Amino acid sequence: MQLLEELLEHPERDRPAFAAMTAPLIAATKQARRRWVDGFLDGITCGSEEDAIESLHRRTQLEVAREIYRGTVAAEYFENITDDEGDDAQHGRAVDYQVDAPAYVPRSHRWWLWREPR
Repeated sequence: MQLLEELLEHPERDRPAFAAMTAPLIAATKQARRRWVDGFLDGITCGSEEDAIESLHRRTQLEVAREIYRGTVAAEYFENITDDEGDDAQHGRAVDYQVDAPAYVPRSHRWWLWREPR
């Protein structure tokens, strides 16, 4: 999933080719996806500052996955994991810990702390 976030940092990479190559592998990674989701959910409301930061990154990875895998066989695995309440809670944790959005993260990822308009 970290590779998805790297796609934001490197927009020159071929997203459709990445999605086509990796989408069929998503279904085979059920156990890894479960651990990823558990870590994501744990950081929303509990855990340390480190857990909250990891969860913020995972939420961004999820949003990139939804975009990249839309229309592929992997799309179903990235739906219905988050909701507005969870995003609000994550934003609250970002504010509590003063965690600014990385420069490569789109402004639409509202769960991060945004201090200045980009």
